[in-house]
Amino acid sequence: MLRTIIIQSALVLTLLAGSTGVANTPVAETLGKIATIEALIRSEIRHSSTLPTWQMARQIVGLSRQYRLDPLLVLAIIKVESQFNPRAISSVGAIGLMQVMPIVVREVKGQINLSGRPDLYDPAKNVHIGMHYFKYLVERFGDIKKALIAYNLGPTALDKRLSGNGFIPQGYYQKVMKFYRGFKDQYKTNISLV
Repeated sequence: MLRTIIIQSALVLTLLAGSTGVANTPVAETLGKIATIEALIRSEIRHSSTLPTWQMARQIVGLSRQYRLDPLLVLAIIKVESQFNPRAISSVGAIGLMQVMPIVVREVKGQINLSGRPDLYDPAKNVHIGMHYFKYLVERFGDIKKALIAYNLGPTALDKRLSGNGFIPQGYYQKVMKFYRGFKDQYKTNISLV
């Protein structure tokens, strides 16, 4: 199914690129990346959803460039956090695709431009907040592994464990990395079609 989706997207992009003169340009490359990311998102949706996959892919690719994050890592976080369900709610109150806690919204609200009231059930706002927060954690902790653990545990909890030589759970990190490797494999296999 994923292969079919990517082939269909590639055909559309080929037609667009040929008619607009953007073949073999950064625009075509970006469109190809968006199409492939969208196909990966569509292949992961296992529930009834009105998730706007093209818009999500476009946003993830754009914000990944802005925050210097791998869009496939972002997909892996979403996969682990919510299984691509924008209505997901955790037992501790985290909401949406990236399972953003309401306190995080208060922390980042002045740092990013969010039109209107930040609705964590809105996939676009949730992903924007989640990616901004994750980038903050990468900068704060200095590497992806600690940032992922902090995303799951909370940065204060990780700080306490790091300073007190406490046990630092690896399960969340390992799970995200497993899906990240899987997305990378699928992306490498299918990007050549676009």
